[in-house]
Amino acid sequence: MLVHHHHLVLSCLLSLVYGSQDKCLTKKLVTFNTGLQPSTVKYYDERRELLVPALKDLRSDVICLQEVFYGRDVKETVHRLMFTYPYSYSSLHDSHGRLNYSMIQKAPCQGTKSMTFLTCFSQKCHPTGQTLLGLLDCALKQCKMLELSDFCISCILVSGPDHISKHCLGPQALQMNIPGLLVLSKRKLWTPKRTPFIHGVRQFFRREFISARVQELGEIMCTHLTPANDTIAQAFQSSFFADGETENLFETISLLRHIRNEKDILLMGDMNSGPSISSRHIHYVTSASFEQFMKGNLRSPYAELVGKPTYSPHENTLVMYNVNRSQYIL
Repeated sequence: MLVHHHHLVLSCLLSLVYGSQDKCLTKKLVTFNTGLQPSTVKYYDERRELLVPALKDLRSDVICLQEVFYGRDVKETVHRLMFTYPYSYSSLHDSHGRLNYSMIQKAPCQGTKSMTFLTCFSQKCHPTGQTLLGLLDCALKQCKMLELSDFCISCILVSGPDHISKHCLGPQALQMNIPGLLVLSKRKLWTPKRTPFIHGVRQFFRREFISARVQELGEIMCTHLTPANDTIAQAFQSSFFADGETENLFETISLLRHIRNEKDILLMGDMNSGPSISSRHIHYVTSASFEQFMKGNLRSPYAELVGKPTYSPHENTLVMYNVNRSQYIL
């Protein structure tokens, strides 16, 4: 989480860190990457079942979630938490913050093109044993994948070959929430809106941020920036950017331009960037982007006060193996 001119938040975090929670004057904010995409993260069903009870127990004032791609997950999360977090927003909500059921009830993959693609894919691409990138290369070259709708392609990318029929086809499949952002709030979200970083590109590549005004907090923003190693997206798109790290920097600068005239900003999300903290054996991740945030008069209380990795691929993280990453959810 990044804070712009918001001294109350910093004082609150100081109070929490040093044990004086009763003196905390501000609200509780949470950002979390759910990783609800079976193609790249294991144990989707198990983690999905644990998510709602965990969010309910947090009793946060505002929550910014990333990678909640499936309409089914958006719908169930919003419904099961409606008494704890009565206000919510995503790409599947209307402008008044209500779930758009006419949109959400549509399966991502429909029509003859989808069925033709899936038949071709199962016959020519031989999913068993192939890498995901190898499968995508075959799908693009042999089965005309780019002729599918943006929602269908997104569902295939998120689901992986083993879960397409479950999540992308038929009456049980609901529309995709592109690009996976979901905001939950105890307080009313005023004028919520979505802003893409780049206009005019097909949606399955699109990154964006959600913004809204919240009473006593000012403007909150929820986003998920491009990771440096986003090889799947790079395999699809024409080269707007040389690599994911360059795209991440562009998105960072775009955010800073958007907030430059705001006095109170809470920027939440998975920024896929972070500092190097040698005393805690933490390696930098796209540090140029993180430095831009700091130059933009933003602060990261978590990095300053706690300084531990928010993401690490291994439990025993050591500098020498280059795995102790501060992939900060800032």
